[in-house]
Amino acid sequence: MEGVFLRVPVLLVCGNRSPYEDETVTFNSRLDPGKTQWMKIHDCSLPLDEQVAKVCEAFRLFLQGQGFVPLLNPVTLSQRRRLLALSVAGSSRVAETWLVSEDGRGDRQ
Repeated sequence: MEGVFLRVPVLLVCGNRSPYEDETVTFNSRLDPGKTQWMKIHDCSLPLDEQVAKVCEAFRLFLQGQGFVPLLNPVTLSQRRRLLALSVAGSSRVAETWLVSEDGRGDRQ
């Protein structure tokens, strides 16, 4: 099976204080640059433990770039979270609210 490679998109995430930063750079240099994204998150050594929100945003943008996630407006996302929190708290009025996106389409909550 020599010469057979998997060609999948790769997202490498590393913290700037990580002891494995050099290894991720080396690994990134061996991958196809058209299929690889490398990201260094500042002020952490373990991004999945210390900067979860940044990793989630990077992963969402990576998937969005691959066409797996529809384009989402961050304001709409925060509105949905706020409305969901209010509806969980028992507000029936919020449960019937329509959110209107930038293109004018609404989706019922």
